[in-house]
Amino acid sequence: MNEFIPLILLEIEKLQKATLVLEYSFNKCLPLYNKPILNDDELVEVEAYTARFARLADVFLHISLKLIDKVDIENEGTVRDRLNRADKKRIIETLDGQIEIRKLRNKLAHEYITLSTSAFLESANILTPVLIKDVANAIQHLQNYLA
Repeated sequence: MNEFIPLILLEIEKLQKATLVLEYSFNKCLPLYNKPILNDDELVEVEAYTARFARLADVFLHISLKLIDKVDIENEGTVRDRLNRADKKRIIETLDGQIEIRKLRNKLAHEYITLSTSAFLESANILTPVLIKDVANAIQHLQNYLA
């Protein structure tokens, strides 16, 4: 267990920082939700929001949950296996919420899929609080290893 302590501390710090910048973008873009036309500065804010959302979703799923599995001596398995274990450990609020986050993240990552700004904001305004809550649960779970 001691060999994981530096990794756990680093992961908690990364998650906390990434959550803060995502919350900032979420709050900054909230008034843009129903705005029909965005100016260039607003589009830059939405772009930052999309990047921060995707980055935190990736870090949470591919780094944080993998670390938790390593500490708990779990077989790596698939992404779905990782999410099922996180659900059983009550790290994620709902499996469906994380699946929707993953779908939105994938849409953002693939250039050939055009996702309008309003469609992103509509989905992200629902899913960002879910992601932030799940990350907070993961941070708490990681902190429990340090106790």
